[in-house]
Amino acid sequence: MEHRARRRIFLGAVALSLAALAGCGGGGDASSSSAGGTSNPLPPLSFDRIEPLDTALLKSAAVPASAKGQVAVTSLLPVAAQIARVDLGPLSATKRALGGGKGGALQIGVARDVPVTASPDGLAQKLTWYTLADGSQAAAIEFSAMGARALRLGLAVGQLPPGAWLRFRGANGAAPVDVSAARIAAIQRLNAGSGAQNTQAHLYWGPEVEGALTTLEIHLPAGSQTDAVRLAVPMVSHLTQTALQADLRAGPPEIGTAGACNLNVTCSPQVDAESRSVARLEFTSAGATYLCTGTLLNDKPGDQTPYLLTASHCISNQPAASSLITYWFFRAASCSSPTQMDARAVSQDSGADLLTVISGTDTTLLRLHQQPPAGVVYAGSYFGGIVNTGVSVFDVHNPSGDLQKVSFGSLIDYFTCPAGDGPCDSSNAANATSYEVRWNQGVTEPGSSGSALFTTLGTTSYVVGDLHGGSSSCQNPQGSDFFGRFDRSFASGIRNWLVPQ
Repeated sequence: MEHRARRRIFLGAVALSLAALAGCGGGGDASSSSAGGTSNPLPPLSFDRIEPLDTALLKSAAVPASAKGQVAVTSLLPVAAQIARVDLGPLSATKRALGGGKGGALQIGVARDVPVTASPDGLAQKLTWYTLADGSQAAAIEFSAMGARALRLGLAVGQLPPGAWLRFRGANGAAPVDVSAARIAAIQRLNAGSGAQNTQAHLYWGPEVEGALTTLEIHLPAGSQTDAVRLAVPMVSHLTQTALQADLRAGPPEIGTAGACNLNVTCSPQVDAESRSVARLEFTSAGATYLCTGTLLNDKPGDQTPYLLTASHCISNQPAASSLITYWFFRAASCSSPTQMDARAVSQDSGADLLTVISGTDTTLLRLHQQPPAGVVYAGSYFGGIVNTGVSVFDVHNPSGDLQKVSFGSLIDYFTCPAGDGPCDSSNAANATSYEVRWNQGVTEPGSSGSALFTTLGTTSYVVGDLHGGSSSCQNPQGSDFFGRFDRSFASGIRNWLVPQ
């Protein structure tokens, strides 16, 4: 969905009908105001927006205890347990070149078939069961893929005894991730209930496990029969980039480094609140793993329901939403430490409900299955009408999956962008589905897709769009980017969740 040379841009060809954002005007240098742009007068209406909610200001916002430094019990199996290994070898040369242009999610992982464990019988032949001290039974199997930065296992779960659970662990001593059979069954029901029919839609995607080796443990409660397990691992997602690569203390990343012209978000403290509403998104579809950016939205009741805004070209079906991993506070620790990750950075791999997909504005609204960590901000949003040209705007995003960056610029024109691949066309205020934005500082890149466009009304910044695609880059800093209009997506269905009747 690259929008570079193919865009048909007719600047000045249409006399724009400026359906005014009440009291909103201005322009000027986007880096000059408290939110990185010209501050616009506050519109007089109160029913045309939702205010942001900063959980750090709430008395109930307890800071969770850090797990760093704690020693994790990685396995409950006997030390001498026999564990079969499935070796997939390195990726073929044709699959190593990943990425993607803006207007498409950034691919960081590829699907790899695992024929030997593609059926329950095939997996069963690889398992050796052990009875543990409490009478429960456990077995394990390893999967390796030379050169992988991380692996995600795709599980086809036909049956697990009540009370069973799975453990996913790596070889680097990191804390394992345990998932109950009940949770997996709930995800399968959710995917099936969405109408997804193909085989891929019914896979449960395990968490991202760092490194080229991952171990799957199967635990059954006492009294269970091992032949009641109907489980297969037909596919693995082989990741060539991971979240830890953004922390250069772990070594320079081979891919995913944002261009040098991008601005470290922590060097712009005036957008700290918006930064705390932004999450790096990782999800798997048909075995391939992708990155985008999403923004946590507040609703009218302010009840901290975790609604997340992103682009529909990122996530447009329930199986992909079910595989979602969110990374919060995925930013530099400070302006002076651009390669050191914020100590609060944390990932959550609980997935999300797909609530609505609005193709006309390239917008998706999700509801996360897990409450975000303490200290996040539920961003405010403005939906009272189209935003005027000349208004200052900014975008907080994860270009190339890197630590958060911020871009400052101006809204310069109105466009209509296609639901799928193809160029955006110049439009007028009455018919436009997207805003054209040009940056004064910073750019966007693959991985930025789905990030929110903010503008400042009075002293408060509100979401007014989500990133569809564009041509800006460090090599082309004056290229245009296009954001789906939030007022349009709000009217087309998002209002049903953010402003419940």
